[in-house]
Amino acid sequence: MLYLALLIGIVSIVITDKLTQAIKLSSIWGMIGQICASLVIIMVGKLVVSDINLGNHFELGYLTIPFTLLFLVGFTNVMNIEKA
Repeated sequence: MLYLALLIGIVSIVITDKLTQAIKLSSIWGMIGQICASLVIIMVGKLVVSDINLGNHFELGYLTIPFTLLFLVGFTNVMNIEKA
């Protein structure tokens, strides 16, 4: 199920990116598309980051979904850096 969610998320990001470039929309629409794609991966694929181990073990509890969303959108933006 995770692979289907990843495929849906990737297609959503590609379509949103192409539409924002073709219609010359604001970049906020690209960010909204990335958030929606990340939510699909989180909800359909059941992907969450539940704990962090940086020397000390941190359990995120109620912050698992927001942290996972922040991680996925941040990673997507790092991969989509445009060269100026």
